[in-house]
Amino acid sequence: MEFKNKLHIKFKNNNFTIKQIKKTHINYKYVNVMIRYKFFLSFPKISITKQKDYIDKIIKSKTKIILGLYMGKNLIFSSGIQVLKRNKISLGILNIDTKYKRKGIAKVFLYCIMYYFKNFLNIKNFIAGVDMQNLPSLKLFKSLNFKLKYKNNKSYIFELNSNNLKNINYLSIETR
Repeated sequence: MEFKNKLHIKFKNNNFTIKQIKKTHINYKYVNVMIRYKFFLSFPKISITKQKDYIDKIIKSKTKIILGLYMGKNLIFSSGIQVLKRNKISLGILNIDTKYKRKGIAKVFLYCIMYYFKNFLNIKNFIAGVDMQNLPSLKLFKSLNFKLKYKNNKSYIFELNSNNLKNINYLSIETR
């Protein structure tokens, strides 16, 4: 699935861009973060080559995409998105640059993605699977008004109807 647009965001006097991650964006730092979070991820063996191949497969997919939040050329967050049904999207998030943790940027990133998909692609529902031990992600999805739909012994499944997306008023979003 290809995401040809770029979302330009102004947040706390900083400019950010959301765009599709390409294999040229995969580097040592990206892979190191994936290795650090492999407990939460579903694929155990991670390398730059494997990640670049994975990104190629995602770009060719009709239902998947990986978007990145950039400050200049610096990749801060990535989000894996999968279209499950006509009006439902699954979201995941991974922090790439740890110096941006606990600053509200992940919330802004997910909000902007959902805002775009709601308003430009008419997506009605978003879901997110979160490992029970991943407390920052649990807090993040709850702060965006996601509601618990299901839980098992390892994870929670949250869902959000796009009409209940909690607005972030101090944000400027522009699509190009």
